[in-house]
Amino acid sequence: NDTATNKTLSVNISNPSVVTYNKGTGQIEGIKQGTSKITFTSQDNSISSVFANDGTITKGTPISKTLSIVVKTKITDIKLTEKEITMNIGTEKKLEVKVLPQDAIVQDLIYSSNNKDVATVTADGTIVAKKGGKCTITVSDIKGEIKKECNVTIIQKAQKIEVPSEIYMNSDETYKIGEDVTITVLPENTNNKEVSFSLNGDSVSLDGNDLVALKGGITYLTVST
Repeated sequence: NDTATNKTLSVNISNPSVVTYNKGTGQIEGIKQGTSKITFTSQDNSISSVFANDGTITKGTPISKTLSIVVKTKITDIKLTEKEITMNIGTEKKLEVKVLPQDAIVQDLIYSSNNKDVATVTADGTIVAKKGGKCTITVSDIKGEIKKECNVTIIQKAQKIEVPSEIYMNSDETYKIGEDVTITVLPENTNNKEVSFSLNGDSVSLDGNDLVALKGGITYLTVST
């Protein structure tokens, strides 16, 4: 109120071991982790209306305003138990995170993913695998001054193998699997496309990735992941 003749405020701190107040600068400084309240009370009875909760303050009534202060220990370092993680689609995994100093609050961290199509991360650091691919999960303090990264690979498993329904060969003929015989592992972003082969029959032999026709007859080729 500009009409006040005495603009001095009395200051009461409920927990001075947690915070201090500089009357000259008006600056509040946190000392250690904890909570405290600071109450400011007017010293001029001529004040008629300032921050009244119900609008009924009258002339001659001292006015008080209380601030609730929460002081938290500043995080100086973030440590991740794992910096490389591999997951399957549809699974979840919570990042194991430690902060320094030990009395700092782990909940005061921000998590983010640089590729939310591949994996997202919740507010408590739980990674949710969405689809095959790679992404980076970043963990930082609230101000973004300290950051640590975890590289995440989401495995896309093979869902289907496409092979020719029939292969015709002449005796003593050799077909190379992958060239003469096309094998396709789907979906295209499958991480591990390695396959194994087995034969059921004696008309064809398998030499590495080569099919060698030995004689007339039927042999069944099985392809597996």
